[in-house]
Amino acid sequence: MALDTTDLLTVLGKYVKTINVWNGYLTALTSAKGEIFTVLEAEDLEDLYVDIPSQFAGFQSAVTSWISSLIGEVEDLLVDEAYILEQLPIFATDVTSVLNAIFDHMEDNSQTIESSVVTLGGSDLDYKASTVSPSTAAVIIGQLYATRLLDGVSSPSSIVNAHTSYTNVESQLAKSCTVYAKCTDETTGSEVMQLFSDSPFEASYTADAESPGTGPTIVNVEANNLVTSNYDFSLFSGDNPTGWTIAGGSAGTDWQASGEIFTSAGPLRINTAGVTVKKQLTGLTARRSYFFGASYQLEGSSSTGTVKFRLENVDGLTIHKDFGSKATSATSENFVTIFGFWSLPATVNLDDVYICFEYDAEGDAGSYALLNKVVAAPTTYYNGLGWAYWNPANFEGANTVPEPVTETKLTELATMAIVNNDNGVFQTFFRKAFNIQLPTADSPTISDTLAT
Repeated sequence: MALDTTDLLTVLGKYVKTINVWNGYLTALTSAKGEIFTVLEAEDLEDLYVDIPSQFAGFQSAVTSWISSLIGEVEDLLVDEAYILEQLPIFATDVTSVLNAIFDHMEDNSQTIESSVVTLGGSDLDYKASTVSPSTAAVIIGQLYATRLLDGVSSPSSIVNAHTSYTNVESQLAKSCTVYAKCTDETTGSEVMQLFSDSPFEASYTADAESPGTGPTIVNVEANNLVTSNYDFSLFSGDNPTGWTIAGGSAGTDWQASGEIFTSAGPLRINTAGVTVKKQLTGLTARRSYFFGASYQLEGSSSTGTVKFRLENVDGLTIHKDFGSKATSATSENFVTIFGFWSLPATVNLDDVYICFEYDAEGDAGSYALLNKVVAAPTTYYNGLGWAYWNPANFEGANTVPEPVTETKLTELATMAIVNNDNGVFQTFFRKAFNIQLPTADSPTISDTLAT
């Protein structure tokens, strides 16, 4: 006899509904305390308020105790031998292992609950924060990038365990706050960013809001780059970039060493639509999340161009990940980026993964693309989200022939607003009580009405 998840959540729903009612008391108590103070102050009776804060603190402590006790009852139910353990079946008796087994059971039986939605800077897509500000205004410094995609290897945060089934699943574990990135090492190409937040969020069912505080450090992806050689197209043999394979024409005509930046031969200049540039990636781990990015510039009198960026196998017949096309005007003369996050399933041959950049379309006969850098590096997780930092250009100004950066001291913070709408009643409960995410869908098989 297998576990009936609907029956389980029917029972748990009564607990969840009660816990949420009690949790609402905590908010109501805070509001009520403020209202009492307001009316006393208006009547010059503030002295009567002296005992109120301690009394309300006692009320809140009592309610928090009720909630903790009821969550304890839920834990007892989840490890009940006859009702749960024998039905899964599972031999572990800790709550986390049981919930992971319930996750797998739900996936195997196509069962889902209502989802919550996490947005990054107001977007429900992969996102980059505003540019980290340098001390020299003309210097183009890097971007802070984030993704909602979880992987099956990394712990989504310090309090949430990794789960193989999280691979490429959108995170609903993130808590509402503002994440900041501050540079603690300003060496160009090796900048180290410290992630932290001082925005309060409710981490669990407690009386007081908690702050995520200081998080992990992340280095510029170039310092951790899986494209280990010639990622910046500074090495050439004639017009061919060392270590790269190019298809779609001939050297010196359809592509060439541009010699347009610094005193090196690079970046790579691509003159003809359809030219692809690719390189094998090594050191990949299945289910591990990675950040991929390319820095390029379009040139031409008044043209626009389109580029494509993807992961593919050696002959290009299998696309492991398509990061899409990006059309950019050449008139801006700025280096821009195309980026994405992805983790590869265990079924992919990790020795046959190539990162590919294609100049897909040109606006006029005189237009061309300058491919400056291509990077791939592991993602860092914090607050249920994947993070990366990249300084893709290291150029001053927006000139056709930029000058190298000589100073990159970062004086301000990159910020990103994170919002979890907590729409999923069951999902929010399991996140707040047990730091786990269960399978969800827009049209779930198990309704939140069981807990409302």
